[in-house]
Amino acid sequence: MNIGMHARRFEGIHRPYPQADVEDLAPCELGPGGQEALAAAERQVRQALAMRAELAEPAAPYNVELDPDPAVALFQLAAVAPLGPVDHQRLLEAEDPSVLLAMLDDLMSEEIAVLASRLAGN
Repeated sequence: MNIGMHARRFEGIHRPYPQADVEDLAPCELGPGGQEALAAAERQVRQALAMRAELAEPAAPYNVELDPDPAVALFQLAAVAPLGPVDHQRLLEAEDPSVLLAMLDDLMSEEIAVLASRLAGN
């Protein structure tokens, strides 16, 4: 299953390459407390990006500009988060914004701990 986003969210159902059936997904809307969770996720992602820069590792710039629309900014954060491709795919496959934010929080907490250890010389 591949999920993408442009002007709308959609899911591509696998078929023999290069074909796919595409289904529209419900629009992404942050629920109660979503703005606060998005702000916390943004702080974590930016911290991890800054730590990666300090280690001279490739990553998006920590001061990357996000879209003012929270639904778009959420997916931008998921895209620039310093994670591997499997974790990025898991984030994109989250069907609910609160699930995506919770997963991003967990993944970024782990990544920040690893980066902090590396910066300390461990």
